[in-house]
Amino acid sequence: MAQCELNSEEVLRQYKDQSIVEIQFKLLKEPAVASTIFLKTPGRIDALMMLLNVSLLIRALIQYKVRKSISESKEEAPKIGWNKSKTDKPTINLIIDILQRTNFEKAAENHYKYSFYNEMEEFRVMTILDLLGITIDSLLDS
Repeated sequence: MAQCELNSEEVLRQYKDQSIVEIQFKLLKEPAVASTIFLKTPGRIDALMMLLNVSLLIRALIQYKVRKSISESKEEAPKIGWNKSKTDKPTINLIIDILQRTNFEKAAENHYKYSFYNEMEEFRVMTILDLLGITIDSLLDS
């Protein structure tokens, strides 16, 4: 395999041309994340960077799986977007927003139920979980 040598300006230009990379790493640059991190040792910095990179990978995989499930479906795009709009390419931010509008409630000893804000939110959450291949029962049994 031939080696390609680039100067620092060319490396930066190639990196900037990969907008999908920049979109994902934008999360790490947000003040709420970057300004609150105080680590003293290189080992802890490395560990945190590994966790953050794994979290970005998980976010990307969730978005990919939902979009792939929608594209493979023979039905029309679900109305899970902002303002009940149809969307065939939901972003991870939309998916997370939808999934955050629910909670587990303890119904009895060792028994929990999934609670929804309203029927529309239930539809949106259930659609996302279905697209991911996850059931409420599997979440409650875990």
